Amino acid sequence: MKYLSQHSMGCIASRDTNEETPDSYGNADTDRKANRKADDDFNPEEVKGEETAVAAFDPSLIVAPSVPPSVNTNVPRVNYAPQYIYGYRGHDSRENLFFSSTGNLLYPMGAVSVILNPATNSQTFFGGKALGKTTNQHDDDILCLAVSADRRKVATGQLGVKPKLFIWSADGGNFITKYVLSDKKSRGIVACAFSTNAEHLAFVDLSDDHAVYVINANKGKLLWRKATGNNEIYSISWGSAKEFAICGKNTVRFYNIDTQEEKNANGFDGQVMGCITTDSAGEYCASSVKGSIYLFNGTEVSGEIQRAHRGKITALVVSGTEVVSVGDDKRITFHDKNTKDLVREINCRFIPRSIDVFNEFMAVGNIQNGITLYKNYEETNSWWGHHDGEVWGLAITDDLVYLSLIHICRCRRYAVCRSRWSPYH
Repeated sequence: MKYLSQHSMGCIASRDTNEETPDSYGNADTDRKANRKADDDFNPEEVKGEETAVAAFDPSLIVAPSVPPSVNTNVPRVNYAPQYIYGYRGHDSRENLFFSSTGNLLYPMGAVSVILNPATNSQTFFGGKALGKTTNQHDDDILCLAVSADRRKVATGQLGVKPKLFIWSADGGNFITKYVLSDKKSRGIVACAFSTNAEHLAFVDLSDDHAVYVINANKGKLLWRKATGNNEIYSISWGSAKEFAICGKNTVRFYNIDTQEEKNANGFDGQVMGCITTDSAGEYCASSVKGSIYLFNGTEVSGEIQRAHRGKITALVVSGTEVVSVGDDKRITFHDKNTKDLVREINCRFIPRSIDVFNEFMAVGNIQNGITLYKNYEETNSWWGHHDGEVWGLAITDDLVYLSLIHICRCRRYAVCRSRWSPYH
């Protein structure tokens, strides 16, 4: 997959073997393997044509009940609403966990966006209402999430035949506007980001030409659409109210929304650039799957933090003078942006997929679909979700105390009476 930076979250172009030379990260064959692995990891949930594939199952597992219940055709006269949603989408998504202006956590789970109050462990939501009751909510999996610079607006983009993008308030979950893609070939919205003044929003679809769109973030009106080419795009960030950048395969590219002018950064052919973000001055930072972080002055590379991670960097943010990044090596690293020195590092239990910093707090989402909260670099709380995939079954024990949740090839049991999952192995 994917997705998002502080305002954001195909095929590698083949090269002639005579052009490949060893570098400080290893030989050319190692680099090809790293890029190939990165492709698998950064690619979003695959959509072919206008349908998603359905997993095969064994029909013999379906058995009629020995005493079938009577058929009740009456429609229940009730409305439902979520009370608490367990989990966070991290197993195939990145850069989709943020703080709001009041310190709540914002993240997607399925087709619902969650607003979690860490102090009370209570939730409110954008979406989750009964289908047919409202059209102002997602109706398919949310692939990306972004917050505005003031942390008061949120944008979420989804998968689908006609993907929808919604903009809503960060703390109330109130609908502001939406934009619906009419082209069935767009397949989904893979990354999005607000301009620095939150007046515009840029996002990228999953079409074959990986089109970038710019809309008015208050009215949901399209300003322009432009194809980016065959290379997949993974992340977007704005450096000002009028300029933004995208990154992906072989690509770091800059756009001006008024002129629609585009400019490619030099030196990134053959690299998979997974994340891009900006500092408070609007200067860009981009990371590669080889573990390096590139610093920009305008549209030109001005420096490099080499081997910030041992492998792919999965999320990136700038906090003050520090570049904070997470990667496949299960580390959170803090590098001084000026000296490029490593200031501190934190080891994680699982591979981090998202990170955000807000005052003395830091939130990290991981590949096991869990979230960890830090205060002054010390872990203070954590929330767990489904281990590594979708829930395929649900059962209640005779004493009504435990739930068994089955997902793919793993099973966990959790206490019903707790508002936060507590795993029993």
